[in-house]
Amino acid sequence: PDSYPIPSPQEPTYVARAVFPSDPNAYFITAADEIIGVVPETGQAVLVGTRVPPTYPGFAWMYQTPHVTYGVTPDGRILSRDPMGNTFQVGYITTQ
Repeated sequence: PDSYPIPSPQEPTYVARAVFPSDPNAYFITAADEIIGVVPETGQAVLVGTRVPPTYPGFAWMYQTPHVTYGVTPDGRILSRDPMGNTFQVGYITTQ
């Protein structure tokens, strides 16, 4: 029988990093719009969410997880909204 090479899984291409000052984990956005969380102690990478088109005016895109959705402004601020409708910054996006 013919044998075919098994393709190795491709490493994701990271295009940006999401920084949350109160969270020690690292979060990266891939070219495929996946949000990958990396635990610093173990290096374990886990898919935690997706970058999706904005659902509110004034946002460049939304940082969406199963539990929370944040708005990301064109200048890279990650904003959350409290139950009263007030927005506040919880992090930022960097390409460094």
